[in-house]
Amino acid sequence: MGEEILRKLVEFIENASPVIWAAASRQVAVNAIRTILAAIVFLVATLVLARLAAYCNKRYHEDERESEDWNVGRWTSITLGLVFFVIFLILAIGVIGPLVNPDYYAIQVLINLVR
Repeated sequence: MGEEILRKLVEFIENASPVIWAAASRQVAVNAIRTILAAIVFLVATLVLARLAAYCNKRYHEDERESEDWNVGRWTSITLGLVFFVIFLILAIGVIGPLVNPDYYAIQVLINLVR
């Protein structure tokens, strides 16, 4: 029943004001693209930090005099890499909804405009 009401609401909005509906649909696409770009940035940062951690680990085992510095660099890179990877996952999972069901999120955009 709720799905039927939602479908009727979408049809009403599409018929009553196609310009507003088109703007809300475009906004959903813009938000999804922005989220995808942010996810890509965090994924790239994760990969860079993984490479840095591997480099620090290599230097940690080679350089006895400054091994503590390389150890700190290694663990800092690992920690930040894990944090960035979790942020990437949150963003990647969060963008699935708007991509799969953009009408629902367009309605949410319109509801937020009314509030």
